[in-house]
Amino acid sequence: MPTHLILPKPEKLIKYIVSICTDEGDYVLDSFLGSATSIAVAHKMNRKYIGVELGDHAYTLCKVRLDTVINGEQGGISKEVDWQGGGGYHFYELAPSLLVKNDKLPIYQINLHTLSRCSVRQSARLRASAISHRMCSTVTLRRNGLFTSPRSLLTPDI
Repeated sequence: MPTHLILPKPEKLIKYIVSICTDEGDYVLDSFLGSATSIAVAHKMNRKYIGVELGDHAYTLCKVRLDTVINGEQGGISKEVDWQGGGGYHFYELAPSLLVKNDKLPIYQINLHTLSRCSVRQSARLRASAISHRMCSTVTLRRNGLFTSPRSLLTPDI
């Protein structure tokens, strides 16, 4: 296991940084979540947060740690902020890309491998959505299926 996961940053240091940069209810973004210290602190300080992590430790470390915080874990800054537990979060996985670059032409096309893993109804909706957006660079994340829940390949409200 990488050293930064064994020796996470002290919650008190992260609390200091978060309190300087944000107010209650603001967002904290950690795009390299590691041991999830930043979102554990953000949760205890009543901040909204987005954490991004690759690999199995997103499940075995990050999710487990956040579940522990929600259940009232009393380490780190818990006593200082009078943390009693509570709250919740949404856990998403990144789906395979809907669009892929064409090998020969300077265009993007629908990823047929992604569509083959969808239901017929979802595939038709994705094709219609991709065509209607004319492959725009700005797409809404949920509508185009770029984020999914662990239970299904695509979100149900496409």
